[in-house]
Amino acid sequence: MDIMIGFFIFYWIPIAIIMSVFWGVRGLHMSLIPSWKEKFSKLGYFFWLSYQFIFNFIGSFAGWVCFYILLIRTQSKLPEFTEYGWSDFILFLLSILGLTGHFPQTLYGLVVSIGKFAEAGTAKVLGQK
Repeated sequence: MDIMIGFFIFYWIPIAIIMSVFWGVRGLHMSLIPSWKEKFSKLGYFFWLSYQFIFNFIGSFAGWVCFYILLIRTQSKLPEFTEYGWSDFILFLLSILGLTGHFPQTLYGLVVSIGKFAEAGTAKVLGQK
């Protein structure tokens, strides 16, 4: 187990960059919708595609950074795997979301949900439906 952890710690940067580029290209590819070209100017469409690539690349890379921190923390707890806390569990969840490419969409969904919750609360306080 220590050898595998050591491997990922040593090679995490190239693996993280390659996988983050993969998820960035995937986000870019999913945004190549022909009907959207009509909604944007050429420059606007270029910025939209750039945003999608960067959004997914950074989200994946953030997951890899969490994974790296979790590996360093786990390596110090070998061989018993004891003394894990909530922060390790949160790092684990964030790394799983990032490594699988779901971190950006999860974060976006959370932000939108908080916004809708605040909007509904404000409407209720103001007496609107």
